[in-house]
Amino acid sequence: MSKDFIKIQQATFRHRNQTFYDNFNWSIRAGEHWVITGNCGAGKTSLVHALSGKYFPVKGTITYPFLANQQESYLTLRRQLIRVVSFRDDSRVFRPNLYFYQQRYNAFAADGTLTVWEYLMNAGFDERIEDHIKLIKKTGIYPLLDVERIKLSSGQSRKLLITKALLQHPKILIIDNPYLGLDAPSRKEFNGLLDQLVDEEELQLILVGQYEVLPTCMTHCLILDQFKITYEGSLLSIPTSTINNHNPSPSPILDQIQQLYLPPEQTKNPIFDLQKVSVQYLQKPILQGINWTVQKGEKWALVGHNGSGKSTILSLLFGDHPQAYANDIYLFGQKRGMGQSIWDIKKHTGFTSPELHYFFSYSISCLQTVITGLFDHVYLKRSPTEKEQQLIDLLFQYFEITHLKDRSFQEVSTGEQRTVLFLRALIKNPPLLLLDEPFQGFDPPTITKAKRLLDTILTDAHTLVFISHYQKEIPACVKKVAYLEDGKLRR
Repeated sequence: MSKDFIKIQQATFRHRNQTFYDNFNWSIRAGEHWVITGNCGAGKTSLVHALSGKYFPVKGTITYPFLANQQESYLTLRRQLIRVVSFRDDSRVFRPNLYFYQQRYNAFAADGTLTVWEYLMNAGFDERIEDHIKLIKKTGIYPLLDVERIKLSSGQSRKLLITKALLQHPKILIIDNPYLGLDAPSRKEFNGLLDQLVDEEELQLILVGQYEVLPTCMTHCLILDQFKITYEGSLLSIPTSTINNHNPSPSPILDQIQQLYLPPEQTKNPIFDLQKVSVQYLQKPILQGINWTVQKGEKWALVGHNGSGKSTILSLLFGDHPQAYANDIYLFGQKRGMGQSIWDIKKHTGFTSPELHYFFSYSISCLQTVITGLFDHVYLKRSPTEKEQQLIDLLFQYFEITHLKDRSFQEVSTGEQRTVLFLRALIKNPPLLLLDEPFQGFDPPTITKAKRLLDTILTDAHTLVFISHYQKEIPACVKKVAYLEDGKLRR
């Protein structure tokens, strides 16, 4: 049998009316474990679709020599033996649009939704099969069987999706954006799990996206730029000339954006005040007696490990968490539950988060997605004003994504989607910005551009709370830090 597992020869692929990867050549050989990387829009996700058979070549070939001697249907085997784990779970038994975003924070609303056990049973899990029990213990899913699927953390969700894929006994496992939402300890643990699975499950691994530290099993790297290969070879031999510029020159468009992004309307001080705020799920404490006051114009970083409660605090502030009404929370000078509606809060707040991205499953264009940020929901109540449209156009130009305006939000890459949602949070020039890991999925140049933008346009009248697992992502304008650990806040 050939040593090639997958072989692409002189291939050009098409999806709908778009062709890409003209005369593309690449091979994956037995025993190789690849990382596919490159900037946003480089073609990483499209290549994953091509490898898994979602996109077909209109010219040239993509072959799978390791399937040649199998007895079953070629297409059936390809679906079974090449499994893709992506940031979005597109399975028919769990579609984000079947649930509402706030359910993640509401223990009562989540009652009756799919449990981890039920989810895995739909994927073929059988507790009577010894190998299945061994697998869920190995991946760390065993203690979570009775938990609602919707309540899992980022790290737990990745383990579940990998477990689901491994139930099919694949030969090649492709993981798209494996490190999104994981802090340093979780990334280390995740890499250890991947090394173990490669060793014990006879897998070939392909990781796609940005990375800092990889599993020790990884051997090769493919770097893409505008649907072309800029490097192909050993991880140990990547030349510095292939590394993209991480510090792009400042754009003159930034000055034009700054002129439009004026100080927002006056709001009452403090912007928010949390007094002995506590949150628990099913008797498990998440936040314990949090006291935190933020004045107008302050820029804060909120840091802590996965599961420490950072996103819960932002959900309380943004009005999505039902336990906000059981706590002493003051927003813009008024206590929650004292005549201030959720829409009053959202009107003055710009927000983005991984959870919002996960549940943003609407079939609208990238331009329309940004415009929805003016209205705090997905319905377009009116057309943007001339000034709003000018700001939208400049922001698309600044991030060099003007070509995405008319593209469906669901059709662009994860990094491009996160860029669009970042613009959505900014577009109404709110006095309060709540940015929960806003740079997830960004490449280094885009992170640099986004930090410059925030440092330039945020005035002394703008208040910012910024969450990230990476110190290098925090903008220079952030001067204060709050730490969450074991449900308690320290500054």
